Amino acid sequence: MYTIAPERLPAEIAPGEEDAVRVATYLSLFRADSIVHDLEAVRLYLTQYVENKKWSLLGQSFGGFVATTYLSYYPSSLAEVFMTGGLPPIKRTAHEVYARTFATLRKRNEAYYKKFPEDVKRVRRIASFIHNSDPTTHSIPLPAGGRLTVPGFLALGIAFGTHGGLDEVHNTVLRMDTDLEIFGFLTRGTLAAVEAGIAWEGHPIYALLHECIYFANPSTRRAEVGEEEVPEPGWAAYQVGALDPHFSWLRGDEAISSLLSSPETPLYFSGEMIFPIHISSSPSLSPFLGAANLLSNPRSPIFSSAFPLYDPGQLSNNRVPVYALSYIEDMYVDISFARETASMIKGIKVLETNGFYHDAVRSRAEEVLGLLWRLRDDEVD
Repeated sequence: MYTIAPERLPAEIAPGEEDAVRVATYLSLFRADSIVHDLEAVRLYLTQYVENKKWSLLGQSFGGFVATTYLSYYPSSLAEVFMTGGLPPIKRTAHEVYARTFATLRKRNEAYYKKFPEDVKRVRRIASFIHNSDPTTHSIPLPAGGRLTVPGFLALGIAFGTHGGLDEVHNTVLRMDTDLEIFGFLTRGTLAAVEAGIAWEGHPIYALLHECIYFANPSTRRAEVGEEEVPEPGWAAYQVGALDPHFSWLRGDEAISSLLSSPETPLYFSGEMIFPIHISSSPSLSPFLGAANLLSNPRSPIFSSAFPLYDPGQLSNNRVPVYALSYIEDMYVDISFARETASMIKGIKVLETNGFYHDAVRSRAEEVLGLLWRLRDDEVD
């Protein structure tokens, strides 16, 4: 198994503002193309004395994106490929991806408040406390040194796309609201629990490179949408979400104040999206904001000669057995875009199901892997 989950960025790339291009260029080497080149180097080393030099891949979520890149450029190295919730939106821009994922996120918020209607008031009470605690920063300090903003609190919604995620968020909201009711403030233990659910410091590569995983061929410098709509592309998730009335809190402190002044309006949680405020409010990531701005822009000079992530021609002539499990209710990987990509990969076998959420390979591993093996062995009716 090959895993990239660094807890910290290398100290030698700690930037000053003038170093943003250098740092962003370095961080861009953590995209799927570089991961695939590294994987191939590992395979060549491990199999140098092995007669059968092919290996099999299992890619979950972004791992499926990586596997598709591997299929594009080193198909002769692969015996078979398995994917779970990981067919990438090859033909789609970041704006198109987020338009779909925000739509699914709205439905998950509706499901949350339908299940826990009393949380409408609780979430608003918590958000009001955070927003009004400090009139300058509209935030409260976190145990590890960062600051909790309303957008940071609402980022707990990333759990909505997982098994038990609605209950998980509800339990945190209930704990926070109980603190306010009993003590009038959020206790350190509660804040530490909240921090563990939203702190991007522990996942810096995810946070800083999240948007550019959707830049399939950024060297074309294609505009994400029409020039008149987005004269300066970048931070697609922010641009898409800020236009949605349900997520108008993205527009800043005045918009949050306006939302909080309307007592009946539910505050919608965000999902897997990364916004500039997530970077700027994090003590370990804020020095990288300049680099993050470049990494979120498909026209950035750091992508001028970027390696295309996929080869549609190779995929259309694919001869490697590929087995994919797609989740109809996936909050992070849109099912319609997954179908579109599946139609581009020759010979792929896909099983779609509404019985799992995105994290099923972790939370229900035996069932998921059993389905994949049955799909491979033609036992799925």
